[in-house]
Amino acid sequence: MLLELSRRLVQAGAIEQAADIFWLYETEVIQAATALDKDEPVSRLAECIPQRKAVWRAERRVPPPPALPVGQKFFGMDLEK
Repeated sequence: MLLELSRRLVQAGAIEQAADIFWLYETEVIQAATALDKDEPVSRLAECIPQRKAVWRAERRVPPPPALPVGQKFFGMDLEK
């Protein structure tokens, strides 16, 4: 269903290509779908995608920490056990 919505967003000029829908926030997708359902103009969402891709690429280059901190919880897990 998401790919069909993305195809419609491409037709409406909101995004450049169908795969760009995966770079949008849930609220943006819901607002765009609501606008399409009401036959209202869809706001252009393509401008935010290059920046989000750039941030993602930059964050992928950050090395992981050499060790997890002892005596703390990490993602809800107690590391001392």
